[in-house]
Amino acid sequence: MSEAVIVTDWRKVWRYYSTWVLALLALMPDLYATLVASGLLAGDGIPSVASWIIRCLAVAGIALRFVSQARPAKLSTREPS
Repeated sequence: MSEAVIVTDWRKVWRYYSTWVLALLALMPDLYATLVASGLLAGDGIPSVASWIIRCLAVAGIALRFVSQARPAKLSTREPS
């Protein structure tokens, strides 16, 4: 098993669009509950189990942005002989 290494540009992670999307995803259960409570949306809130699953996946996604991942080797463009 390989050791996790932090990416070299870890201080810029907050600039990536994927980080913003994951942060918005983590806030989604609270935003939805706020919209329902204010009367802008009709319906029940998100079940608590689902909201915790959404939050955990989003936080895991943000954390994984910091981990340097191995890149696959370039495929050869040579024709088979």
